[in-house]
Amino acid sequence: EVMRRKEEADSIFKGLAPQIARLEEDVIQARQAVQKDEEERDAIAAELSEMQAKADSTELKLNECLQHKQGMKQEMETAALQIKMSKNHDAMTKEVLQELQNTMK
Repeated sequence: EVMRRKEEADSIFKGLAPQIARLEEDVIQARQAVQKDEEERDAIAAELSEMQAKADSTELKLNECLQHKQGMKQEMETAALQIKMSKNHDAMTKEVLQELQNTMK
């Protein structure tokens, strides 16, 4: 009886062996697919990190340009004010000179 059951179990195992082999191959393929996905994810993460670094650098350069532009604008406004003051001073000087000339006549 024991021998008959052992042969029966061996027969069942032999019948299951191809299915077990296929399942083991499926597991191997699934692990490889997961590894490939992880490598792709890591590559995408590295690319995104690089893009973020470039965006940060670009933003910093843009801020520097905006600050430079603001500084140039202030310099131009100061120069315009100085020109206006100089013209006013010139006009006042001419007026004073004219009055002096008029009083000397």
